[in-house]
Amino acid sequence: MGWLVGGIILIAIALVLLAVLITYVTISNSLKKCTVKIDEALSGIDVMLVQRYDLLTKSIEVLKGAKNYEKSTIEDIVKLRKLDTNSTLKEREEYDKEISSGFSKINVSLEAYPNLKAGSSYLLLQKQISECEDNLQASRRTYNSNVSYYNQKLVSWPSSIIGRSLKLESKSFFEADENKKGDVAINL
Repeated sequence: MGWLVGGIILIAIALVLLAVLITYVTISNSLKKCTVKIDEALSGIDVMLVQRYDLLTKSIEVLKGAKNYEKSTIEDIVKLRKLDTNSTLKEREEYDKEISSGFSKINVSLEAYPNLKAGSSYLLLQKQISECEDNLQASRRTYNSNVSYYNQKLVSWPSSIIGRSLKLESKSFFEADENKKGDVAINL
């Protein structure tokens, strides 16, 4: 009878250890899936930033079609480098600001050319830019949503324990440009 009780205790301990192991593996896999989703969303941002850069260079070509385009504006924009896919989140945010600045300069330059602005190629380009901006914004939201979910898992029990054992750290959100956070003045 003593060996029966000992066997039952041994089986109970084995089942508890098995449950702990299954829980650890399940949570570990869940955290790893979250990091993959974050990387995927960051890749989506990269794709949209590259598309935005391409649209910017097309805008330059349209602007070059004007007789008296502002050479300094185009030279500043041409200096922008292509996005390096190995860049950090901060470098991506800075790149985003540079591209936004480039579009602003082009739009200011085009104000002087109403015939160019009314042209069909420019209007089509403006539509593509608008769609690209919408897609970029959606990519940022997806990235930030995935980061939020991952960071929440890292601070809740028991995921926090497993996350620490795997040396996982919280991820940073894709931040908005400080200049764009304020209220917009509309002068009609």
